[in-house]
Amino acid sequence: MWYDVYTKASNMSLRLIFILLLQLVASGVHANTQDSLVLTHLSITNDLPSDHVYYVYQDRHGYIWIFTDNGIVKYNGYTFKLFNSSTGLPSSDVWNCYEDSYGRKWLGTYGYEVGFIKNDVYNKVAIETKGVATKIRTLNEQAGYVYITASSNVHINEDLYVIDSTNNVVKTFHDITNLTNIIGDSVLMQQAPDIVFYKPTPAGIKSVHRVKDWASIAKANTSTSQFVGYNRIHYKRGGDSLLWLDLKTGQSATKSIREFGAGEMEKIYLIYALNDRFNVITNRKQYILSKEFHLLSAKPYQNILPNHAQLTYHFTDKSNNEWYTTSSKGCYLVYANRNVFAQKHDLNAALANAHKVGQLRDGSSWWYDEVDLQLMAMDSTGNILMRTHIGENVMAVADGPNNSVLVVLIDDIRRITRNATLEPWIDHSKQFYEINTGGINYNKRRELTGVNKNESLKSMSSIHCYSKDKMYSIGFYGLRSIISYQDSMVIKVIDASRYTGLYYDSTSDRYWVYNKGRLGVLNPATDEFKVLDNEILNTLNLFALNGVSGDRFGNIFLQFAHQLIVYNAAIGLYKVIAINASIADAKMAIVNNVILIADVFGVALADVYGPLRVSEFRYTPNVKTQYYNRLHSLCHSARGGLLMHTNKGFFSTDIQKLKSGSGNKSQIWSERMFVQTSASVVRVDVDDTIRVTSETDRISLDYINYLGKGGRMYSYMLNKDREWHQTSSGELFIASVAPGVYEKVYCRVEDNIWKSKHYSFYIYKVPYWYQTSVWHTIFLLAGIVLLVVILLLVILVTRTTIASSNEKKRMQVELELRAIHAQINPHFIFNTLSSALYFINKKKIDEAYNHVSKFSRLLRSYLKASRNRYTVLSEELEILNNYVELQRVRFENKFDYIVEVDKRIPVDSIQIPSLLLQPLVENAINHGLFHRGDGGLLKLKFEQGKSSNELNCYIDDNGIGRERAKELKRESVAEYESYGSKLTEELIDLFRKYEQMDIEVDYIDKQAPETGTIVKLTIRNMRYVA
Repeated sequence: MWYDVYTKASNMSLRLIFILLLQLVASGVHANTQDSLVLTHLSITNDLPSDHVYYVYQDRHGYIWIFTDNGIVKYNGYTFKLFNSSTGLPSSDVWNCYEDSYGRKWLGTYGYEVGFIKNDVYNKVAIETKGVATKIRTLNEQAGYVYITASSNVHINEDLYVIDSTNNVVKTFHDITNLTNIIGDSVLMQQAPDIVFYKPTPAGIKSVHRVKDWASIAKANTSTSQFVGYNRIHYKRGGDSLLWLDLKTGQSATKSIREFGAGEMEKIYLIYALNDRFNVITNRKQYILSKEFHLLSAKPYQNILPNHAQLTYHFTDKSNNEWYTTSSKGCYLVYANRNVFAQKHDLNAALANAHKVGQLRDGSSWWYDEVDLQLMAMDSTGNILMRTHIGENVMAVADGPNNSVLVVLIDDIRRITRNATLEPWIDHSKQFYEINTGGINYNKRRELTGVNKNESLKSMSSIHCYSKDKMYSIGFYGLRSIISYQDSMVIKVIDASRYTGLYYDSTSDRYWVYNKGRLGVLNPATDEFKVLDNEILNTLNLFALNGVSGDRFGNIFLQFAHQLIVYNAAIGLYKVIAINASIADAKMAIVNNVILIADVFGVALADVYGPLRVSEFRYTPNVKTQYYNRLHSLCHSARGGLLMHTNKGFFSTDIQKLKSGSGNKSQIWSERMFVQTSASVVRVDVDDTIRVTSETDRISLDYINYLGKGGRMYSYMLNKDREWHQTSSGELFIASVAPGVYEKVYCRVEDNIWKSKHYSFYIYKVPYWYQTSVWHTIFLLAGIVLLVVILLLVILVTRTTIASSNEKKRMQVELELRAIHAQINPHFIFNTLSSALYFINKKKIDEAYNHVSKFSRLLRSYLKASRNRYTVLSEELEILNNYVELQRVRFENKFDYIVEVDKRIPVDSIQIPSLLLQPLVENAINHGLFHRGDGGLLKLKFEQGKSSNELNCYIDDNGIGRERAKELKRESVAEYESYGSKLTEELIDLFRKYEQMDIEVDYIDKQAPETGTIVKLTIRNMRYVA
């Protein structure tokens, strides 16, 4: 999202600016003052713990470690991190270190223990000590094992410790006499007159090789030695002779430093090995010798180290910067880029009071001295081309028609002649007119005379001649065009806003005018003008427009405070150019297809290859503002010469020198971003993954830039939050990141003059076993299973409860049915016995006997039916048939009866409530047919309803009807009271309530001349025999 990306103008928030424009276009550091060196002095005055520096070292990450007699510092270009006895070191006096393949920095010091620094934490290794302070030195690393020796002034012999990757001492060799070094897998010991090679084994130390004639070394009267492989040099501090020995062959040689060109007053200070070479340091020079004892180079260092400081170590880092340590003056950093900016001392006096007023197409820059009232022209190398005295303030100088030079004064425009004098360019004898394109006087032509004529030409800060007779100007009174006719001058006010920049793009034939918060484009053919104001630009996150320039490919470069945008109208695309520096007040120029941006950071340049094709910027830094603190102006020529006017004078350079002296970010500007956790320090670039523990709630960013200036401000954003946070400490809060999730983090950093590139990496919190996705799945499945079990238990309990409740309801139904049946039984028995009593009264003994016999069979059937809630329809028909037969006998066959059953009805499988129809049939006989006399007819009809689940039962009689029966009942109320209808209604209500069976009873009175009643019984939700 932050890298150089080609995109259509409608695809991003910037599209508005390009849509509108396309429509118009288509329509505290001490520095050496020498020019040859760029250096920084680190001393006790800027937080170095001591000016006595032994050693400097760059670790695998790029940090510089400086070792002094009062502690170690880790340096990132901005701050020092101190390690000393107060932070856990065994001693603050540490003279060197050895970094092994595991990133452990083993310290060389005096103390009672062996230890190393890793991830900015000191770690102690448990060893057996003799109870006295010992000199700790790391000799070598072989096959993953580190060899460390410890010796003291009390005990001559040394102890050798072999330490593995887990910080454990796996082997100790005590009291080794004259231990010299470890080369490869061999231990070297001095045993006069020989040197003996030993190989450590689990059983002890075994002799494998011997170098004879050690006595010659003893005669040399040397006290100190240094190794480069199997080659060794012996020397004595303060002496001038060197003894060289090849330990494999036994060859030796002696040389004086005088043979290397040393002066009489030079003495050896120390010798150290670096990059397979011997470095001999004297009190004047540094001599570099090959391991074969040949001189490779000799150079004095007093021109680098002032005040006769004694050099103690010289080191070149991975960016080719050189570090010089001293015994009393601290440390000096000499940067790699040299001889790029040449100071023009002669111009500092000549142009001391001058400021730039213009630059012409031929590359000449024009300067006006307000004190001496002189206008001067100068080429890009600083040569003065012309001087002329002008008594009025010069506002600007510009190219005029026919290769002339126009000078803009406070209220006039003049032309410079060949003899450097001024002559009028505007004919004031002509009639002047003004046209205002805005306000109430829109396009009205107003004649100017006297004071108004002079005011119309006042306070122009920049002009450009579009043709021989037409020019455009910007200034206090806005954007205007000035057109010269044969007899008049017409000044047209196009926009009344005050602009600070005017650029003409000949490729598109458009003018670009701008100030900090306003950007406009003018079509000179029509004077059509469109503008984007500050409100729109701020909405698009475009702030403080500082410059506009173009090239021959039709690219327009827009320089905003925080970004550089290149736009090409011909193809309708734009591109955001990455530049790692603050450009809010930078000066921009395009020379020979090279875009240059200069400011307090130095000069950045990039090649332009075509439409929107721009190379990566390369930087020539103004290291820690050594050359200047402010850039006033930048001048350039067509041949690539550059002249910079700064607060410290003039500096000249050229594009070729910048290209050869500058480098890419990895060489000259070595920026690196690191993430530090409790367990590691990791360099990040693009989409690296940083693993931390599950409970980690914060990590730290650190940034290396040895060209940095001022404090650092970090910005970071978690992808899930999409919100930028700022911190000066570098702490990132990641408490919201869930374990087991790869969370992308975006970050950047900037200081007073530099901006880093954008970095992205992933944070992964290593989850505990119960936080992993596998266990999340297991927990989810277990939860689902548990939920299912609970649901099953709930269902089981619910069913049990419902079953228990249903059983109670069933028992209740049974009791209520039996109670009803118990009421029906006596009622039926009473009526039947009444019939038998009738036969007896009539002396019809045989009929009474038959009637009672039939009654007994019906009673058995009835008792069987009354035990169940339901009976099949066929059994119910049989009961009804027996019952009707008994009633016919009772009524002396005064009525007949018919039973009709729909063939679609399965009478043997369909079930209806027991004894539901009998009370209705009884009512039809007793209250309808009984009072009719002869000719009665009872018709029982069963039909299938609208569906197979519905049954219609009809009880049809031709008796006297319900109204007549009610009258007779009132007349003979004392005889007996009928319970049939009431009992049937109670039975129907009971089945509706408990059995969800829908039963309806309709009473239909026949209309005259017919008599009688039809009872329609509808049963829905039928039951069937399973």
